[in-house]
Amino acid sequence: MSAEGLSGDTEAILLLCGRFGGERQAPFEPLSTPEYAALARALNQRGLRPADLLAADGPAAPGLLQEAGVAVERIVFLLGRGTAMALSLERWSRAGLWVLSRADAAYPAALKRRLKHDAPPLLYGAGRQALLDVGGRAVSVLAGDLLKASVGRLNRSGLQQGRLALVSPFAPELGVHAGNASVCDRCIDALVDPS
Repeated sequence: MSAEGLSGDTEAILLLCGRFGGERQAPFEPLSTPEYAALARALNQRGLRPADLLAADGPAAPGLLQEAGVAVERIVFLLGRGTAMALSLERWSRAGLWVLSRADAAYPAALKRRLKHDAPPLLYGAGRQALLDVGGRAVSVLAGDLLKASVGRLNRSGLQQGRLALVSPFAPELGVHAGNASVCDRCIDALVDPS
């Protein structure tokens, strides 16, 4: 997976919401799910897509960021993390991981339908993406450590044989934290019944 393999919308969403390591020293945090949802609504109301923010004057659209409640400096900083994103995509690709955004056709319809604006902007995963829409029978939603789980002995054969998909709304290297459980629970509930 490389930045060239991502849609413009997914690239923008990954830059805005993704974690690539080293954020502790960064002046701005990536957007949270509610912050991204507000930005997405503001973009949609103007007939714009997330990829439009990648244009040279994208973040400067009059009133757009103020309406979304996000500082221009923060958006400019987040969109400028292309090198960090490319390095992370390369690392994730070597581990057999993929990333989907809410803008991708392969993003699970059940998550969008049931969670609406609370659906995670990004899903990271390993295994067959098509399994995400079969009612949760072959999907494990992780609260962290996706990278470790995707190369672990317990999951390897299921992933290689196409019988298992691992997904997480959190960056692949991010460890498990107590606050992650509620987000995972909502994803599990939505994926269990994709109808």
